[in-house]
Amino acid sequence: MIERAILESFIGTLAFTLSCSSVVPVDANIREISLSPRLPPGKSVLRCRALVFTIHSSQLIESLRLQLRCESQSQRTPCPGECLEAQEWETRSHILVVGTEDSEALMGRMPFLDLQAFEDLVEYRDDSMTLHLRRIPAGRTVSLHFIIAENRSPEPSSASAWFAVDIPHRVLLNA
Repeated sequence: MIERAILESFIGTLAFTLSCSSVVPVDANIREISLSPRLPPGKSVLRCRALVFTIHSSQLIESLRLQLRCESQSQRTPCPGECLEAQEWETRSHILVVGTEDSEALMGRMPFLDLQAFEDLVEYRDDSMTLHLRRIPAGRTVSLHFIIAENRSPEPSSASAWFAVDIPHRVLLNA
């Protein structure tokens, strides 16, 4: 099963791919949300959006891969934080930061995933950021996200886009 979504950004096209290996078909849904993140005083972003991916299968899902590919020749830098996996791409005029939950956040929200604390679930590459999960039990619903924040470069206030992608999953579900 493969689901795809495309978003245009200030630095180029963002392609999102959700793929699962399962014996039976998997139900998947992708929802785009426009966000107005609560930022520390003085910080702002030009645009903030999220894609929320919801996956359900009546059978075991052996592996799940959620990938963001950034079609830009810009410089990239991984910039994770507490409960956050994030990567930044920057051009002369704009910055893009994409974030998702790390293993600690996912463990707290979905203990049935059988993850280890500080387990490396995200693979960073120059053009992509990929979340890998394995052995999702039958009958469980998994909800994942990527938050995309865009700003001018240099940012008017340092790390504004990074703070914008640091939003708990439960907040996204209520947006």
